[in-house]
Amino acid sequence: MTRMWMLTKGWIVSGVVAAFCNYVYTLRLNDPARVVRPHEAAPGLLIFLGIIVLAQLIYQAMKKAAPRVRFPAVLYITFIGILVTWPGLLPCADFVNKTVGKIYLLPLCTPILAYSGVAAGKDLKTFREQGVAIVLTTLIALVGTFVGSAVIAQLVMKWTGVF
Repeated sequence: MTRMWMLTKGWIVSGVVAAFCNYVYTLRLNDPARVVRPHEAAPGLLIFLGIIVLAQLIYQAMKKAAPRVRFPAVLYITFIGILVTWPGLLPCADFVNKTVGKIYLLPLCTPILAYSGVAAGKDLKTFREQGVAIVLTTLIALVGTFVGSAVIAQLVMKWTGVF
């Protein structure tokens, strides 16, 4: 079984979990008009999957074509996502925006955190060896990111006159 096929299977499972989590999240909004059933979220998730697969193919091709130039796959995903959703750039942009707009980002964190938990559980011995230092480093990084984001947001809001 090839690596790409294994990745695709993982992405499909993630998509199914994400569709269910998106449905549960929209149910909790207490607004029947905003409920997105899994089959309604499927086209948007398939677009996400297509972008991810295309980005992975470009990433693999770039590794072979220019081995010294290394960009993370997330960069390709972001770039392709921007291109296909830019209004007026491609004829499919309105459809993509409407379809992907049904998917909330918070429920997508559920499968990501589940995989993180599985990965941490798999490497529990290594995690224990690292001890408190890794927990403190993680907490400091999270707090720093949060505070940094808040400071930048505050500065931008003052600069634009919003706040």
